[in-house]
Amino acid sequence: MVEQRFIGWAMSIGVDRRIAGLLADCDRAIAAYPETAAPRWLRRIEDQRRRLRAPDLPLIVALVTALCEETPSLAASGLEVLQAVADKHPSLTPFQARLLAAAQSQGSHGEHPPRLARG
Repeated sequence: MVEQRFIGWAMSIGVDRRIAGLLADCDRAIAAYPETAAPRWLRRIEDQRRRLRAPDLPLIVALVTALCEETPSLAASGLEVLQAVADKHPSLTPFQARLLAAAQSQGSHGEHPPRLARG
């Protein structure tokens, strides 16, 4: 299954560590949240923590994209598998374009970059 292949690659480049860091940030924010502050912001942080504890494919793709934009050398190895994911899930195509831009900023594709899915 292409999604599982993508998730495996995502974990290999550090998405699991990014999720752990974001969870720790949420935990710190919740622990430090003032009792007198508006509860809606606390709910937003708690919702974010819940989503990070059970990340779905769009969240993982977004985190991969952020990692690859920060470290463009990671991007090239995931272009093919993200292409397959975007072919199945067209709503993820914008992330694919960002990943391609990150890879190209690294200069990893020379004259012939991979094709983008048409959505």
